[in-house]
Amino acid sequence: MCNLVYKPSTGATNTLTILDNPATHRFTFVDAAEAVTLVGNFINPAGNGTHTVGFGDGNTCGAVVDVSDQNFTVNVEQTVSGKSIGVNLGHDRLQPGHRPAVH
Repeated sequence: MCNLVYKPSTGATNTLTILDNPATHRFTFVDAAEAVTLVGNFINPAGNGTHTVGFGDGNTCGAVVDVSDQNFTVNVEQTVSGKSIGVNLGHDRLQPGHRPAVH
C-alpha cells in the first residue's frame, strides 16, 4: 500500500482530523460523524469500526482525502516529513482571497 484513500459517505456533513505522529510513526484519523472501516494491510491497526482509527505509517506514502463537494471540514493537525496529505475538494475551485473549510 502506498497512499491511503479516505472517502466518506455521500451527503455527510462532517469533520475529519488527521494526525501522523513523528514520535510514534502512527497515523490517526478522527471522524466526527461516521465510523471508519479499515480495508487493506495496516501496521498495528486499532479502532476499526469506530470514530477514531490508528495504524503505523511505515507502509504508506501519505493519504488522500476525497470529500467530493460535501459539507466537510478537514483538519490536518500533524504530518511527518515525506508523508503527503492531499485533499480533493471535488468540483470546488479555490479563489484568490477565499478560505475554504480545509485546514
